[in-house]
Amino acid sequence: MPDRSITRFLATLKTTYGNQVTPYGTSGEEEHGTSFRIHGVDATFSVLTLEGSLPEGRYDVQIESYPPGDYLLANEFNAEELIAMIARIVHGERPVM
Repeated sequence: MPDRSITRFLATLKTTYGNQVTPYGTSGEEEHGTSFRIHGVDATFSVLTLEGSLPEGRYDVQIESYPPGDYLLANEFNAEELIAMIARIVHGERPVM
């Protein structure tokens, strides 16, 4: 079962993007992370708590091109920053490493 930080992030993501969000290479069994795609966006998103070592609401994020091949971004974000970054990518902005 995901930790509270991941559960809260997923709830916010689903509220914002609804059925456009699909799991990608992950399962509900993962405790400290999740990966997903958003319909129409050529990227995959991995959001991790680094085994719970990050403060609640802080995430290690990797964004990779889809199909896989290029890392677009690897950084840490708080929940608000992460949702804002995802919105920029959904609207066509390419993140810079």
